[in-house]
Amino acid sequence: MATSDLLALLLYDPPLVSYATRQVDIVNGSRLRLTLFGTGSRQELFFDAGLALVGCRYYVDGEPVLSVDYSKIDERERFPRKVKIVLPQEDTRVTISYSDVKLNTEVSDQHFQLEQPENSVPELLP
Repeated sequence: MATSDLLALLLYDPPLVSYATRQVDIVNGSRLRLTLFGTGSRQELFFDAGLALVGCRYYVDGEPVLSVDYSKIDERERFPRKVKIVLPQEDTRVTISYSDVKLNTEVSDQHFQLEQPENSVPELLP
C-alpha cells in the first residue's frame, strides 16, 4: 500500500478504485453500500443513515485485500475518532483512536522541523 493511500485512509478520504460500473443497495436495514466494479477489482463503500462514510472494502480478483472501518464519528465535525484497518492477506490489523481533534486550524511551519538524530543514517524512501 502506498503511503499516500494509507494517509488518505487515516484522514477519512479513502482512495477510489478505477471503475466501469457502480451499484447502490441497502444492507443491514439502513446502511447504504456503493459498490464500484473495475477490471479485476471491486470496492465497497458503506454509509450510515445520515450518509456518513462508515467503512470501505477493497477486493482484487474477488479476494479481500483491505478493510477499513470508521467509527465514533463526531456529528458536528463529521470526522471519525476511531479507524480500524485490516489487511487480511498479511494477517495485519491496526486500530487508531484520535483524541483532542482540531480540524481546519492553522498549523505553524515550526511544527514541521525535522532534525536528524545523532549517529543515525538517513534512508531515502522510494
